[in-house]
Amino acid sequence: MLLAYWELLLACCTIFIVVVFSSRPRLVGGVLFAGCAILVHLILLQQKVVGSFGGHFLPGTLIVRVGRVVLQSEEGGLVHIPFAFAVVGATGFGLIIVGELVTAGISHFYNWVHLMMYSVGAALSLSMGMEDVTARTKSRVAAVRVRNLRAVCDPLLLAASGALQWTHVHDQLPMAVMMHTTLGKLLVTLAAVQLLSSLAHERSPANGGACTILRILHASCWVHVPTP
Repeated sequence: MLLAYWELLLACCTIFIVVVFSSRPRLVGGVLFAGCAILVHLILLQQKVVGSFGGHFLPGTLIVRVGRVVLQSEEGGLVHIPFAFAVVGATGFGLIIVGELVTAGISHFYNWVHLMMYSVGAALSLSMGMEDVTARTKSRVAAVRVRNLRAVCDPLLLAASGALQWTHVHDQLPMAVMMHTTLGKLLVTLAAVQLLSSLAHERSPANGGACTILRILHASCWVHVPTP
């Protein structure tokens, strides 16, 4: 059965409010799982809103949630989430890739670019959950290695996603070109700010002035990414 637009709008409002504002991890996880289920439903029915819901709304909601996590964290640089959430996020990006293949195919170059962007999103989601895995192993050596690796890889993934957004042409309309260009620049800026914030929090107290400012700037960058 096709979803009516008002039903999808109601679902979007519910998902956004719970994911961004709820402090209950299980509730957030359940709502994200429901969002993935809705995406599967849209893909199976090949509704035209698959790209908007999967390619824009779900990633945008997750990005705003990450901004809140950064703002509340005292570490300020690298983003840490439970590994279960990381798997849900990576699965969501995987479903978006399937939706892109089913509804749009790979007949244009920008379709390939979309697949690469969603793959980067899946990799970044899994990276955010890796320190949860090392914490369970209680191996300090593994924790340090993963953290050092993430300090380099996460900004590179963000910058790569920004470069893909910045350079690919999805729509020739001026508004669409400006949106993708702005989003790409915001992602590259986010990558640089995350790297600086991570380095600052490694060498200075979290409650210091410099770290506090960088943490706020870092969170602001995450929140502003979905706005174009």
